[in-house]
Amino acid sequence: MVFTMLSLRPEVLDRFALPRMPLPVRVEKMPGILLRETVSTEQLLEELLLWLPENPGERERYRPVLARLSFLAGAAAGQEGRHADAIKFLRTSLEAMPDSIEALLYLGNLLRHTGEPQQALDAFERVRQLLNGRAISPELWQDLAELHTQFGNYRQALELIEQAVELAPERVPNGPKLADEIRRKMAAAG
Repeated sequence: MVFTMLSLRPEVLDRFALPRMPLPVRVEKMPGILLRETVSTEQLLEELLLWLPENPGERERYRPVLARLSFLAGAAAGQEGRHADAIKFLRTSLEAMPDSIEALLYLGNLLRHTGEPQQALDAFERVRQLLNGRAISPELWQDLAELHTQFGNYRQALELIEQAVELAPERVPNGPKLADEIRRKMAAAG
């Protein structure tokens, strides 16, 4: 395969929060990319994934680009309802940048809504670990509390929902009701 390097306009790079570096594109794909009004992050990701194995010395330098394009492709696929693709792209993003809170949050929400609560819990707990327990959003703490409740981790669930309510009660209006529900389940479990 023969690649050329595409330099996107600075405003495009800024809009997608991509590093300012050229992106590899197969020569035969260049006309299609240049003629489109919008740039497909999924197509750019595909090109990068084809180029990297042929250029292993560039892998580290392009790691942030791989992570960002994978995240953007995952977010777009998720919005389009292509959940399996979204999960695959987000995992690729996390392979490139394992500490990406943005990718972990998106993946956790997607996994939760596609019936993978244990994997969602793992992703959210990784975010909590990265934040050293600092709450960035009471909604995340509420999500964690609900997942911990689902798995019978009532003490942890109660602690999390109480923190969420304390942090911003207006953003978790059902927090007190959830806390009461967790207390009832704790009492029933003994």
